[in-house]
Amino acid sequence: DLQDDADREEKVKALVQDTISRPFNLSDGPLVRAVLYQLASDKWIFVFNMHHIISDGWAQDVLMEELLQCYKAHTKGTANPLDPLR
Repeated sequence: DLQDDADREEKVKALVQDTISRPFNLSDGPLVRAVLYQLASDKWIFVFNMHHIISDGWAQDVLMEELLQCYKAHTKGTANPLDPLR
């Protein structure tokens, strides 16, 4: 929560840069990082970083599409639009 930080824009830039530039440890993991920063009551920054060894372009496209579908449904107050997994 960075809402009360006077220099929140600069701070979030540094935090995002740290998140995306920190190397992954292939032996110990995790190989995925997700961080959510709140800048204001209606402004958030979501950072999702994964090592390329665990995903390919097709899977990343599916992940982003489904994440956006869920986010849109949540903001509209509707049910999860995705079919349940087998």
